[in-house]
Amino acid sequence: MKLAKEKYYAHGKLLISGEYAVLNGALAFALPTRQGQWIIVEREYNQGELFWTASDINGRWFSCVMLLPSLEVHITSDNVRSERLKRLLVAAKELNPLFLSTDEGIRVDSYLEFYHLWGLGSSSSLIATIAAWAKVDSFKLFRKVSLGSGYDLACSIHGKPLLYQINKDQPKSEAVTFLPTYHKNIHFIYLGLKQDTDQNLIELKERISLLEGMNDTFSNLSYKFLHANSLHQFSTYMDDHERLIAESMNLLPVKERLFPDFKGHIKSLGAWGGDFIMATSKESGEIVRNYFHKKGFNIIFSFNDIILTSSEEHTSK
Repeated sequence: MKLAKEKYYAHGKLLISGEYAVLNGALAFALPTRQGQWIIVEREYNQGELFWTASDINGRWFSCVMLLPSLEVHITSDNVRSERLKRLLVAAKELNPLFLSTDEGIRVDSYLEFYHLWGLGSSSSLIATIAAWAKVDSFKLFRKVSLGSGYDLACSIHGKPLLYQINKDQPKSEAVTFLPTYHKNIHFIYLGLKQDTDQNLIELKERISLLEGMNDTFSNLSYKFLHANSLHQFSTYMDDHERLIAESMNLLPVKERLFPDFKGHIKSLGAWGGDFIMATSKESGEIVRNYFHKKGFNIIFSFNDIILTSSEEHTSK
């Protein structure tokens, strides 16, 4: 009898405040996205093989075959990606030696509900789903393969707006509610330059250290973002956060660099230089979209299009 499929799901994420500073212990504010990642596990595949496929909204973008139980890469469409996947699976095996310990054939199909280069948490949601499948602690697995703070993993798991902080190397998450009256004036735009989080952190390690001693300032800003009762307040905190990061780390704010004539406010989200930005404006959504379209940026989300609020639950398509 064929065994039932195993399905695991995790959400994507957007970091609203606390980028870089969260690594020093500052409080961060993050929002889960409606879009996430599934992995579907099927048994009774070719004995001695793990067949893995990865697809997103544009179709399949990666596949490989690994030998079991060694996890030796046998066939792959991308050597770099297969080695990353192998590293993650090996780390899961180290935490649970019974995981993938036999030559039972397995097929895994992963599906991203967003384009894999968007930087919405393809890696963190994969870690969360593999941890659930392997029955291991997701943060222990994360620490074995990532240099990040883990806020993205927390978003993947909880699927709710979060205040997140690292205290004595231990992650602490607090679920909060965030659906401000002005949410229709908040927009998210993809810049088309996906950042490798670990590489970005390595390159900016010395600059990130310059933020030490500013934890209270960034923590207070995270609370202010969460509790801002007007678009004006929220936008002011965006400007304050951008200025602090720019001045402390000697970086150029994205509005100054790319959008100096935008009638509103712009903040980088996560690693500076690519991925998503957040824009607020009193102008209509149509005017905002037209502005970025004319600048050559065509992937634009409204708040409701991309953010999962605390009152919602994800449903399978």
